[in-house]
This record gives sequence, structure tokens and C-alpha cells, in this order.
Amino acid sequence: MINQLDIIAAAVLIDNIIFQGIRKKGHFPGGAGLYAIAGASLFSENTLLVTGVGQDFPEKIGPWFDSNKLSRDGLRFATDLTPCNIIDYSDSNFRSEKPLLGIDHFKKCEPSVEDVKKVLGKARSLYIFRNSSSNFWKKLLALLENYDLKILWEIGLDACSFKNRNEILELLKFVNGFSLNLEEAQLIFNTKNEEKILETLQKVTREIVFLRAGIRGSYVITREKIHFIPSISVELVDDTGAGNAYSGAVLIGMAEGLSPEICGAMGTISSSEAIKQFGPPNVGNIVLREKTQENLKQLVSNIN
Repeated sequence: MINQLDIIAAAVLIDNIIFQGIRKKGHFPGGAGLYAIAGASLFSENTLLVTGVGQDFPEKIGPWFDSNKLSRDGLRFATDLTPCNIIDYSDSNFRSEKPLLGIDHFKKCEPSVEDVKKVLGKARSLYIFRNSSSNFWKKLLALLENYDLKILWEIGLDACSFKNRNEILELLKFVNGFSLNLEEAQLIFNTKNEEKILETLQKVTREIVFLRAGIRGSYVITREKIHFIPSISVELVDDTGAGNAYSGAVLIGMAEGLSPEICGAMGTISSSEAIKQFGPPNVGNIVLREKTQENLKQLVSNIN
């Protein structure tokens, strides 16, 4: 079991950040895939990113990959350029994202079921960042019937609407963990009543739901109990990717059979590292890994 892989199936992007209509930071490595594998790699030495990338990957993202000792075995060179993203935080309630090279270009690099299939034989867990597209999920679930592994689904914002509610709930029957933030849950269930959202998620979860509540912390929801995991106070530079880092880490906790509250604490620690700089954190640092374990023990001791 120790040599089995923790698979991150999510896109890699070059991010450009806009705050209040003004470009704040541009052309740094990003995307759900990089942040999730960063979060997972704080707790696992056997992570693998599965996605399509551009031929410019070695130049633009390769240095970060290499400094964190990550394998390129799951990458598929799909286009000349790695997709670029414009992330706009001008709306105080929601951020918007736009693929600079167009949606068709992005889809060529988005991880496919075929990409995942190539590495599943070595996997103990699988993180998927995706919307609720039936075409993708039908193929993936048919494939996963032949494998025994933990599956965590972090839902994409584009799927979060009340009209997709039944489709989303049906998919929850097939995944071990489900990760979303409070704003996404409000869209899916068409309510801002937090208590009602928690009650509903507790009823529909197969195993665990991780509901992220921003700077307050997160809820870890099972059929038996709801734990609240407080956030860690750190200096915020950029919160892009914090949810992905959280989800990558909780995947590892689930794969190792840890308790739901410990999984949530692992996610909290990883997300706190993600927000300290622009782009994903450098998680290959031995000192950081040791500090992470110390922080985990302290945080778990404070969970009710």
C-alpha cells in the first residue's frame, strides 16, 4: 500500500489575477491540479498529477515541478501552449475565470478518462476536479468499477446550480468524499441557510462531505456527526487555489483511513500554506513537512 499512488486529475494553468479591475499578478503556475497536488504532497510522497499540458510546460511549470520532486509520468503533451487563465476578483461575492486561449484549447488539456486509466493500476486514491458532465462521469464510473480506491470529487463552480442538483446528488452515491465551498453549496441548494445546507449534506453523503467556509474554517460532515475545523491565522497574499490544496490534502487522509476530523485538519493546514504567496507553495521542503506534522497535532487537539 505504501507505494501506491495518490492521483490528482485536474488541469494545470498559467494564472493571471485581477483585483478590483486592476491586474495584480500575472503569468504564474496555477490551476486546480498544481494546488491540489501541492496540498496532497505535504502528506504523501507518492502523488501523481494527471492532465494535459502544453509543449511549454518544461519552461513555465517544470521548475516548480522539479523543485518539489514531482513525477511527470502522468502528463500528456496536448497543445503548443499550456492554458492561460484570467481570474477576476472584482465581484466581492464570486470570482470569475476565463480561459485566455479559449474553451476549446482548455478542453484539449483537461484530464480525460483515458489519461486516468493509464495510471489507475498503481493508485490507492483519486482526486477529481470537475463539473457534473454526464459524458465524463459515465465513462469514469464504468472504469472505476474495476478498482478499489478512495475517490474525492471537488466540484467545479460551473456545475453549481439548482437545476443540476439532482445530477450532483446522484454522483455523490459513487464517490467517497465530496468537497465544495459554502457559496457553491448555496447555489446548488438554492438557499443561504447554513444550517439547512448542513442538514441536507449530512443526509446525502455516502461517506464524507468537506464544506469549506472561507476564513472561518470548514465543516467535515458524515452521517453520524458534523465537525467544525477552525482556520489557521496566517498572512493572506492570495487565496487562489486554497480550496484545491485543502481537497488534495483530505484525499490523503481518506486514503490512509484517518478519521474525518483529521482529514479536515490536514486540508486546513494545506490551504493555509497555499494562501501565503502567489502560485502553489513549495512543498518539497523538509522543514516545511516537519512543521506540517507539528501543526497537524496541534490543530487536531483543538477540534471538538
